[in-house]
Amino acid sequence: MDRIGSVTVGGMARSGDATDWRLIYVSDPSSMTNYDFDPGHPRPLITTQPTTVEELCRVVDNIALSGADTLIQEVYNAAWTMFFRSERFEYDARPQHRRFMPLMDQGVMPLQVLMERARERGMGFMAGFRMNDSHGAPDQGGMFLHTHPEWKLTEMPDGVAFVPGNRMDFTFDGVRDYLIDVGYGVSQVLPIIVELSSPASPSMFLLQQPEVHLHPSAQAELGSLFCQVARGDRQLVVETHSDHLLDRVRMNVRDGETFLKPADVSILYFERKDLDVRIHSLTIDENGNVCGAPDDYRTFFLEETRRSLGL
Repeated sequence: MDRIGSVTVGGMARSGDATDWRLIYVSDPSSMTNYDFDPGHPRPLITTQPTTVEELCRVVDNIALSGADTLIQEVYNAAWTMFFRSERFEYDARPQHRRFMPLMDQGVMPLQVLMERARERGMGFMAGFRMNDSHGAPDQGGMFLHTHPEWKLTEMPDGVAFVPGNRMDFTFDGVRDYLIDVGYGVSQVLPIIVELSSPASPSMFLLQQPEVHLHPSAQAELGSLFCQVARGDRQLVVETHSDHLLDRVRMNVRDGETFLKPADVSILYFERKDLDVRIHSLTIDENGNVCGAPDDYRTFFLEETRRSLGL
């Protein structure tokens, strides 16, 4: 993709060499939310009915049929996230975006669905971040934008598209910290997520403690991601100290959240005995239970839980 960029029109990027070009489809945050799948029964301009996984897949299928090589779905704008939830930012409050909430309440992240389907259709996928765009709507955006008027741009060029609104001034440290500083743990795990999401990635990954510096909830979500990408000829070997990550894998296998079956998961538990280390090969049953574990497996965590409960 490094040869692309001399001309961009309507989502198509063409390199200087007319014999070598790539089609990049850039999806506006609200375009996919109002997608009309049934021309015989047209929807209103602003659609509010809950979305489904099948609907999202059909969007990607249609984009793939157009010949696109890469899908870029914009997922952030004006301190709002779209298609995924974040503890750091608010979710888009517009009605056409709230229709994704029921799906996320069920534990299904629309962004992950789009990413997976794009990979299945042979397309690259990227998430786009609009760092300073308000579409001429000064009333939109997260509360961060409205509670810090002193950090907004006040001087605008002439034209109807350049009205004062929620365009932030990045010369202020507070703006940069809020929008860009995602924390050391997230910055460390982002390259892993990008590589796992690439259709050209290798068939085996060796990962050492990918959960380091991540919040426990993020560690669990990482376990879900591993379950989703470890299928077919894709194999992950993960060295971890995270119970949150391993518990999410067990529950996802139990609940049938992905294509993974109990036989697809193998756990090697390293038990220290004095100066020796014993390696135990553990498995997971259909109920998500760990089988074949030694007596002291997770003893520390169980004792801490009992103590906290006063048992």
